[in-house]
Amino acid sequence: MLSISRLRRAAPVLAAVGLAAAIGLWYFSFRTPPVPRRTLRIGFENVPPVQMATEGGPTGIAVETINEAARRSGISLQWVQTGTSSEQSFRRGLVDLWPLMGDLPDRRKWIHITAPWLHTNHTLVLRQHGTTPDRGFTGRLGIFKLPVHSRLARDQFPEAQLVQFADTHDVIRAVCTGSVGAAFMELRAALATLTEKPPECISTALRVAPVPDSTLQLGVASTFQAAGAADKLRNEIGKLFRDGTLAATMAKYSYYGLESEWATYDLMETAERSRWIAWTVGIVGVAMVVTLWQAASLRQRKLSEAPLRVS
Repeated sequence: MLSISRLRRAAPVLAAVGLAAAIGLWYFSFRTPPVPRRTLRIGFENVPPVQMATEGGPTGIAVETINEAARRSGISLQWVQTGTSSEQSFRRGLVDLWPLMGDLPDRRKWIHITAPWLHTNHTLVLRQHGTTPDRGFTGRLGIFKLPVHSRLARDQFPEAQLVQFADTHDVIRAVCTGSVGAAFMELRAALATLTEKPPECISTALRVAPVPDSTLQLGVASTFQAAGAADKLRNEIGKLFRDGTLAATMAKYSYYGLESEWATYDLMETAERSRWIAWTVGIVGVAMVVTLWQAASLRQRKLSEAPLRVS
């Protein structure tokens, strides 16, 4: 065991380390970069039901949620339909923000992505009696023309012949006509398309088959210069969830089968609680070190005073 004198000497060092750790935790957990003081361009693409183009302008779950978060946080946004993917939009400097973007490790090297506020699963759409493709599938697989879909489909079906389509209805149409053996699609987009099937699919029974390990976490993406705005929007989305506003927005699109999305929000709340717990543990750790230091000092003082009292 450490002697009292050694503990007394070590206590200030431990207290300083604990205090530095607590300050570091606060700095990296709660500090947000500044928000640019200008109207920020936020990208848009037609991916129902999260983003949908209408005569009145962009709408959908992501659009409505981000607009409300921006209104509450005082951030001015301009929606821009770039005509290309989120990745290309950022690389070409066309946007400052994107409402929903998959959190892939390599993307964090060149863009900022907040904590997730939605997640997406992927599924296979095929004819009722068709054989569900496995990793060894070598046939034609229809996908929506997005880089992330190509990437995920290639990971799941490395031997497949990927056939890209510019519209989700075209993907489903290809399944019904037999030009592809199956379609690899984002679950929400698949359900949205199947509610209004193309004419070629009226007499064709279709089914969906889940793809394991294809869940993708989605956060607000931004350039590093606009990271403060992205983080502020994400914080407001958390408040929208807690006060019930987000639930009302989700209810408007419940026919797309979005009940599973609440699992993401539960995870979001768990992560938020974990951050506060970590902060509390840091504070308690510093307090314990200081208490031990004071106790050791008091004990040493009493031992020093004992001979004087005897004298």
